Amino acid sequence: MKYIGHLDIMRYFQKAMRRARIPMKFSQGYHPHPIMSFAEPLGLGITSDGEYMDIETEEGLDGLSAMKALGETMVDGMVIHSLRRLPENAKNAMASVEASSYRLTYRRGKAPLQLRELIDAREDFYDRAEHITIVKKTKKSERSLDLKPLIYRWEIEPFIPGNQACPADPADEECGPVCHRIMLSSGSTDNIKPDLVMEHFHRFLGLDPQEYAIRVYREDMFTRVDGQFVSLEDVGEGIF
Repeated sequence: MKYIGHLDIMRYFQKAMRRARIPMKFSQGYHPHPIMSFAEPLGLGITSDGEYMDIETEEGLDGLSAMKALGETMVDGMVIHSLRRLPENAKNAMASVEASSYRLTYRRGKAPLQLRELIDAREDFYDRAEHITIVKKTKKSERSLDLKPLIYRWEIEPFIPGNQACPADPADEECGPVCHRIMLSSGSTDNIKPDLVMEHFHRFLGLDPQEYAIRVYREDMFTRVDGQFVSLEDVGEGIF
């Protein structure tokens, strides 16, 4: 499923909602479409256990029945974990997300340094740096950006296949022996991708980034409540 693009995922869920008989609300006009949004599109090839979408329905839902019906429409690799009712004044998922957490592991034999050396290098690159200035390029422009305040957390741990404390991919046995756990700014303002951080970290080490050297796994997405990061899973109330 990680090789299915975002637009196809959207079409898939539109069909899944119909099959599960979820009473979706539709937009008005000549080309009505289900009112549905995703917190942040998942990049191709990235696995995740923390994806969110929100929908509007014509009527209330029986959460257990709706989850069972949706679960029966899911293909292998796609699981519905929970349904929650958002407050009336809540922003949609796309507007709410402000940070994402990731687990990054090197494919076997691709780690540029040993674990202790990478931890020391991370301290020099991130912990002790006042600024991490880069040039971020887009299709239309480029701008200077300080990565330091946009990296909220960064730890490096040993990775052992089967150890759920730091899995890159639950089914992957070809990664190791190092795992980066990192939380980055997300959303419409400063959306920082983990491969951008890794690219500049490796350049700091004097290395050219290796293509396909790192497996990316998104753990969760967060919003801010009273200045603190809160998982989107904790917004609203469970539907039971």
